[in-house]
Amino acid sequence: MAQSSGNPASRASGVSLVELVVAMFIAGVVISIVMSSWTFVARHTELQKRKSEFYAQTEQMGSIIANEIRTSPRVILFDASGITFVASRGGDTVTYRLNNDSLRKNGAAIPFVADGATVVKFSIEKEEMPRAPVPPGEQNETQDLTLVVTLGTQDRTGLTSEIRNRVKTRYVEAADAFEKNQWNY
Repeated sequence: MAQSSGNPASRASGVSLVELVVAMFIAGVVISIVMSSWTFVARHTELQKRKSEFYAQTEQMGSIIANEIRTSPRVILFDASGITFVASRGGDTVTYRLNNDSLRKNGAAIPFVADGATVVKFSIEKEEMPRAPVPPGEQNETQDLTLVVTLGTQDRTGLTSEIRNRVKTRYVEAADAFEKNQWNY
């Protein structure tokens, strides 16, 4: 018969193999949870950064177009998918038109910095405002006119962004002008 030592401290001084395996398993689970959480946060942060840049780029492009129209001395013509106006500097004619999935300025595609992004919507609409009729024989008066410029984009992952800018212009209808409509800032 073997005698056991009555000292409990001598028995607890070592670590058993089972305890070591359990401790390693728990440490592995904790490390894997921390790593997956860190990966999720990093991926989510990158996605939000990409979205933010994409939205900002769409807004910037829409604002540039709206500003060019706003500062133009006159709009020559516009329809649902494009606009032609006189540039404020140099007097050249500028045309923006949506062609398939690219927005074109004077026929050249406007590059998009976002990878795989396309322009899916570009429209110019006249915002209707009530106005008093001009009596026959009287001179037409200058009137305010508001155009709504809408730009919609989509990236390769399906993320979409749409920006609408209101552009206030001055409108003078000249009965004897070659072109029926003239737009002045």
